[in-house]
Amino acid sequence: MTKIYYTYKDLADFFAKGRKPSQGRRLSSAFRLFKDTDKHSVVSYVVHLEGYGSKPFMRITPDNIVEFVATSEEVWHNSQSIVCSIQNWFPFAIERHKKGLYRVAHHRTLETIREQTKEYNYIIMRTQPAYYQGLKFNMITGECLNRRATDRFIEKPEERKAWRQTLARFKKGIKARAKVRALDPFVNEVWSARQQSDGRYHWKQPDWSSESWIKLLEKSMKDNVFPRELLIGFCMTPHTGYYQQEIPTSSDVIKSVDKILGDLSIELRRRFGVFKSEGHDERKQEKYHYSWGDKNITLEEVSKR
Repeated sequence: MTKIYYTYKDLADFFAKGRKPSQGRRLSSAFRLFKDTDKHSVVSYVVHLEGYGSKPFMRITPDNIVEFVATSEEVWHNSQSIVCSIQNWFPFAIERHKKGLYRVAHHRTLETIREQTKEYNYIIMRTQPAYYQGLKFNMITGECLNRRATDRFIEKPEERKAWRQTLARFKKGIKARAKVRALDPFVNEVWSARQQSDGRYHWKQPDWSSESWIKLLEKSMKDNVFPRELLIGFCMTPHTGYYQQEIPTSSDVIKSVDKILGDLSIELRRRFGVFKSEGHDERKQEKYHYSWGDKNITLEEVSKR
């Protein structure tokens, strides 16, 4: 069973037994402890994340305050090591709540709430502070010192109303074009080009997380217009059949447009000025970006077709 380090003194005593202070002292395959002295000669201990380089994760000061100094992205990239092992070395639990969103709780807090409510830890964790760079706890009492007030999106009523009207009008326009089969020529154009590609599997689709495509969609919604490039982009996106071997129908395109608008909802509402304050953004639009191969087609490529 591993030793849990509850205080600054525990870490100081552990570090003092190390042979090479400049190289830190290994806690586990995931964590390494370093000693740090600031310009005021205050000695603190910094826990680094190991594995993908060495990056600062937690700073513990003599007043037994722990500050999480890693970015949310760094925690996300090292989530397996952090979530599985932090509770073995420090009095904290960290659990994934949503994509890129993690919650933090002190063991003392979990024990107190569990005794009062008889709930399981995974239920209790749903209401604990969301992780962000700079989150602080008292290591002894377990108190969170700077929890953010909310991690929810709060919308402005009038702007939300205008956004909903714009969204409904735009979707109505797409459905009207599908009903009169105005999308068929674009579907056929995309399908014909796809059949002529090498092996028919080297298909492309827009990267809806890219600035050019989002900007086109934003402008089209505001002006209630449906430019050729946008409609071709919509017709390129449906996933119909394995390796896209089946020609999309108008119904497939409508479903795809609904999915795109849902995945881009936060970014579009941000551009429409809907939010009074913002919470955690899962950045669902990034699923349309392929980091490997040549799967994404640019707006410029579509314009030249």
